[in-house]
Amino acid sequence: MRSASATADDRTLRARAITTTCLVYLQILLGATMRHGKAGLAIPDFPLAFGSLIPPYWNAAIAMHFAHRVGAVAVLVAVLMTTARIWTAHRTDTRLRRPALLLVALVITGGPFLNRYRDTIDLVLRTGSFEATATTFFFRFKDDVVVRVRPDPDQPGGSIVDMRSISRVGGSDIGVNAARIRAFLADLQTA
Repeated sequence: MRSASATADDRTLRARAITTTCLVYLQILLGATMRHGKAGLAIPDFPLAFGSLIPPYWNAAIAMHFAHRVGAVAVLVAVLMTTARIWTAHRTDTRLRRPALLLVALVITGGPFLNRYRDTIDLVLRTGSFEATATTFFFRFKDDVVVRVRPDPDQPGGSIVDMRSISRVGGSDIGVNAARIRAFLADLQTA
């Protein structure tokens, strides 16, 4: 294992790590701006943009979304360059090698994982409801769950939450669906 001072004296690694950190924070800010600017679906296809590498037409939402995509590529390149430096210059230093591998794994899997739920989140925001499937532990029975949130006309700023949970098979669920609804509503009250 290299000494801590040898790692600390590596100016190339330090510069790459600082650049990577700054790019990650910039990407987070871009993502938040894109989300709150309602530009999350400005470019509906991936990895292309309206069938092209660069969008054929532009507006503010498309520019914001495209900047976020370019930022993601910049973060990936920075992470790979930082990791490459660690693996070439500090190969035996497990204090650096393991976190570098974890960072690469998070960058590669994180974006697609989060994008998988983007459409669901946007649907909930548009319609005020979502549907899910719950699976029982032992027999793996499927139960359909629907949650709907709507404004409370009697309390300005308040909401009414309706929930339904029903088994797909069988005549009785032995109280599992009622318990699921009670637990969800109790968690909602404490949130």
